[in-house]
Amino acid sequence: MATYISNLKFTEQGTKALAQTTKRAAAFKATVKKMGGKLVNAYWTLGEYDGVLVFEAPEEEVPHILRDLPALMTSVATLRVPLKVDVGHGPNWEQAH
Repeated sequence: MATYISNLKFTEQGTKALAQTTKRAAAFKATVKKMGGKLVNAYWTLGEYDGVLVFEAPEEEVPHILRDLPALMTSVATLRVPLKVDVGHGPNWEQAH
């Protein structure tokens, strides 16, 4: 299985509705499980990014994940908090972004 690390940054509206972040993480966990993977952990952070998701998914799902991750993250649950998602893939950070 491939391991993915996703950095999250809330919009101003998202910052005002922090109580919804655990609900979104739970919905994301369920979605990853349906894809045959697992959410390893979710961290809420301070600084440039507001959160970090660490999850695993089968290697054969990589093309689907790269295609679907932005939509999964922004519409995985009906919430009032918009979330922008950017996806990169590569053997290292520089080539992935």
